[in-house]
Amino acid sequence: MTTPQRPENPEPRTSEEIVADLADTREHLAETVEALGHKLDVRARSREKVAVARRDHGRELALGGGVVLLLVAALVWRRRRR
Repeated sequence: MTTPQRPENPEPRTSEEIVADLADTREHLAETVEALGHKLDVRARSREKVAVARRDHGRELALGGGVVLLLVAALVWRRRRR
């Protein structure tokens, strides 16, 4: 993590500036922790990917499922016929 460059002889900072810097740092830290938490939550990420796949490729998934169902039904029918 990098720290902002400060001049050699900085002017004294006011308490309002320090409080504002602390608030910015807290906000940045909260965003970082939230991003890390999301990255580590494998279950939620996999659910999101499934939802995206269903949204973007729902028709293809349904068609593929139908084809598989027909193939299984044909195999079962063929075996029972023998």
